[in-house]
Amino acid sequence: MTARDRKSKIQNPNFAFTLVELLVVIAIIGILIALLLPAVQAAREAARRMQCTNNMKQVGLALHLYHDTHKVFPYGSPLSRYCPLLGFGGQPYWGWSAMILPFMEQGSTTDAIDWRYGYNAPANAEVIRRPMATYLCPSAPKAEALVSCCILLIPTYGVEHAAQSTYAGIATHTSANPRTTEGSGCLYRNSAVSIARITDGTSQTVMVGEVVTFRDDDPTKDNSTYCPNRACEKGNMWAEHNLITTYYGINSQTGSNRRGVESKHPGGANFLFADGHVAFLSEATDQDTLAKLTTRAGGEVIPDFTN
Repeated sequence: MTARDRKSKIQNPNFAFTLVELLVVIAIIGILIALLLPAVQAAREAARRMQCTNNMKQVGLALHLYHDTHKVFPYGSPLSRYCPLLGFGGQPYWGWSAMILPFMEQGSTTDAIDWRYGYNAPANAEVIRRPMATYLCPSAPKAEALVSCCILLIPTYGVEHAAQSTYAGIATHTSANPRTTEGSGCLYRNSAVSIARITDGTSQTVMVGEVVTFRDDDPTKDNSTYCPNRACEKGNMWAEHNLITTYYGINSQTGSNRRGVESKHPGGANFLFADGHVAFLSEATDQDTLAKLTTRAGGEVIPDFTN
């Protein structure tokens, strides 16, 4: 070998990774990805939770604008129903989340509603299908079109014709149907609660909580007599049927027939209080505290409960 050949070999060495070195590099990359993914997911959830908080604040502002105009908060749902199939009249059947639309910069939807009739009248078939971004938590599962029934639970149009809401009015702290007329909260059937009637304090009383679609729950399981052909909603809609109870705690996966507080935020759920502020309550919040926060005039003293 000449001196020139030796010099060329020294200047251009033929290096290569061994199998062990390659496996070590792959392992290090895997560890870095494993450390990074939870951080990315946590950051995304933090952003979704902030958007959810902002949505609820918009709902709170609309509720207070409604109160400023009418001197009471809207009823959770009306006392009587309107069913076009049976020719049954009564109050035009709309829930609280529909009543505040004029105060949520939803002019086109408000104008499209024929307020002379209930949400389940043919005149309103199109408008109740409209999804409302402000009523949807970004952490919740993809919104579904829901079944809606009129009197005697006869479906008006079919099984998927009402847009969902993931924010529901809190009617009571008991196991009663959330559409009870004896609600202890601020939004229940035929309610007309003014701020003056919230004697426990608006900053100590919840008005709205989160709810999700119970897509894996069979609505005929407990109510087969009242849900012919699975014709019952499996979630809450903004047009009506939008009330829950705090009786079952937070994130207890109660199912479609027991309306409880449910979110997809890890560890708890957001709540809108009667003064308009939003707080995240842990799913470990004890039931006694939840009951005190629900009642508008219970006279209880509540310690610090937010996190």
